[in-house]
Formats: sequence, structure tokens, C-alpha cells
Amino acid sequence: MISVRQLLAVPFVFVGLGLARAAVMTMPFRTYASVLGRDTQDHASGEIEPRAGRRARRIGRLIEQIAQRTPWRSNCLAQALVAAVILRALGIRYVVHFGVSNSVGSLASIEAHSWVMAGDYPVTGYRESQGMTCVSSFRNGP
Repeated sequence: MISVRQLLAVPFVFVGLGLARAAVMTMPFRTYASVLGRDTQDHASGEIEPRAGRRARRIGRLIEQIAQRTPWRSNCLAQALVAAVILRALGIRYVVHFGVSNSVGSLASIEAHSWVMAGDYPVTGYRESQGMTCVSSFRNGP
């Protein structure tokens, strides 16, 4: 069941995914990286209140559901950008992780992925992050 609050967020998330996709396709990463938070070597997500974590998880599910229905490809990075903007606006601490996987062993087979965590609560892209090696993280909050 979708709440009224989530229903009101649908247009914002839809437009946000479009803007994020446009940014990813047309701008260098350093141009929009500040939206994600500050670059950190600490990959731990830290602790947050359970209520904030559950809210972050609901936001992530909404982003992932809408991303499946956009007429453009709303990849993991676009979803992470939208999640970062929303979580920051709500004052929920998060970490955006970037990882790589090289299951075949050649440079041509390297896969990259981004996912967002709010404490121990997965927000976006977590399922696909299994088997990834985290190489960079961006944090919002302490």
C-alpha cells in the first residue's frame, strides 16, 4: 500500500530520475559528485535511528519502483543521486558506495555499480551490490 506522502513524491522522483540520467550522460562525474556527499575512505554506514532507517528504505523502494517505469534507463547511479537528494533533504544520514566486480578477469568484463545505505538499512541498489568490491564512498552526515 502506498501512502499519500509517497504518492505526492512520485512526480519529484520521476523528474529527479530524468535530471539525474541527463547529468550522468552529459557531465563529468566531478560536476555532480558533490550532490552525493563528501568523499570518504570510511565505507561503514554508521548507525541511524530505526525510524529514519525504515523511512529511508521506503524511499528507496519507491525510487526503484519508479526507475523501472521510466521511458529512459534509470541506472543505479541515477537512483543513487535521487536518493541522496531526498535523504539529505529529510536529514537522514546515508552513504553512497561505488563498487566494481571483475568475475571473468579481463578489463572488458569489469562491472561498476552504486548503492545507497542509511545505517544498516539498504536504500537503493543493495541487492545488486553483492559480490562487488567497494572502491569509493560518499557520506552525508558525521
